[in-house]
Amino acid sequence: MMCSYSQLMGSTGLGLLRQRWSVVKTAEEIRRILRAVDFFAPLTDEELEVIAAHSECRNVAANQPVFSVGDPGDCLYVLAEGEVLVTKPTEERQSRDLARLIAGDSFGELEFFSSRERTADARATKDSRLLMFPGRGVEFEELLAQYPKVLARALHSFITLIAGRIRSVNHLVSENSPWVQDLKKQVFTDKLTGLLNAAYLDEPLSEFRRDADSATGAVVMVKPDNFKEINDRFGHDPGDLAIIRLGQLLSAWAPQPSTVLRYRGNEFCVLLPTADEAAVRAFAETLCNRIRELSWQEITNETELRVTVNVAVAFAGRDGADARELSDKAHELVFALRSSGGDRVGYVSRTE
Repeated sequence: MMCSYSQLMGSTGLGLLRQRWSVVKTAEEIRRILRAVDFFAPLTDEELEVIAAHSECRNVAANQPVFSVGDPGDCLYVLAEGEVLVTKPTEERQSRDLARLIAGDSFGELEFFSSRERTADARATKDSRLLMFPGRGVEFEELLAQYPKVLARALHSFITLIAGRIRSVNHLVSENSPWVQDLKKQVFTDKLTGLLNAAYLDEPLSEFRRDADSATGAVVMVKPDNFKEINDRFGHDPGDLAIIRLGQLLSAWAPQPSTVLRYRGNEFCVLLPTADEAAVRAFAETLCNRIRELSWQEITNETELRVTVNVAVAFAGRDGADARELSDKAHELVFALRSSGGDRVGYVSRTE
């Protein structure tokens, strides 16, 4: 039996709560269950609310499966009540017990975060109640695009927790281990462009942790004025191609070293950790002109279309201490530039 969080909390939710899940009485109770999970514990109440709002409860009767080997790893579970046995098939066509889980335990996280099929079987040994995140019909990638900071914090906490547990046993796993890097790639990569996504901004970026006297480093946000026109006139496929092309151009034109991210929709973020102010300004000031002069006829099927962009710059030290703070300020500015007429360059702190 399934019930969504919104159903639990709705006008008829109290009845469902008493009948189907007496242990979970309020939204605060759901947050309490989530907070008991190590990698959700660092989240704020507001961030836990995001997780709870996209979760579902599931009742599993004794001796019934939760999942089986080969099932898609499309969610993780928190056991609120009952008991679950996790087993793994052996070559002798038997099963080996891996873990017996009780209330408060979580499971299925590794396959979920790494987008892999289940490698073990999970079965309820008693009547059990589970929280599953995300709920049915909710795509993790969509949530990641909508709530990058919340999910990046949970992921980073999970990686640190698991790596620490394994290191304590055999000292062989570190943050740079292949499986950890593969897990990060799954979460931090934008599938359309192959670039990093906004969740990457919450990774520890020491090169942006500078003092107020720092003379190098900046975050540059780039937002087109009229990419929506490409979608409206020519369709979504040409619109996707335009986004891919802009990402490729920014990667080719940005001063090195640099990192280009697809920040949100058709907005891009360029991290320039070592560029001095003159190099950053030269890049920003010429970018509008270079984009304005480009032909997009390959994408628009020979129809002439002029594309313009807005460029917002935040300097490390002067405008913020890390990549997230700098990008937040530049993001606000780039929308202000677009609203004030577009095809412009602006700086978070004006010195001229």
